[in-house]
Amino acid sequence: MTNKEYIKLVGERFGWERVPPGSRYSTYEVPEYREISQAYAQPTLDAMDGASQESSMTHPVPYEGLQFVAIPEFQDLGTRVGQQISAAVAGQITVDEALEQSQAYAEQVARTYQREEGQ
Repeated sequence: MTNKEYIKLVGERFGWERVPPGSRYSTYEVPEYREISQAYAQPTLDAMDGASQESSMTHPVPYEGLQFVAIPEFQDLGTRVGQQISAAVAGQITVDEALEQSQAYAEQVARTYQREEGQ
């Protein structure tokens, strides 16, 4: 979701102010994005430079990677997916069911977000 082509598509189609901040270092090399991000570019780049598995988590976790998607639906999607995974761990549903439902939630968020953007 943060490859260079995606970033370019968002910037050109929806406006450079809609590009998720902090998703790629290379985004800050795009003149249009550099212009609209002046107010927050340096603090964001500093945060990206300082982010690590050790410094960004409250407690140790069994996975690697950091992420954040700056749309309101992201937190709700994370909660819903977490509930599905918990149900699978508890034996209330199968892993396949949890994954299928989680994918359906993600697709619903995508459809909703597109409708809000006039798609």
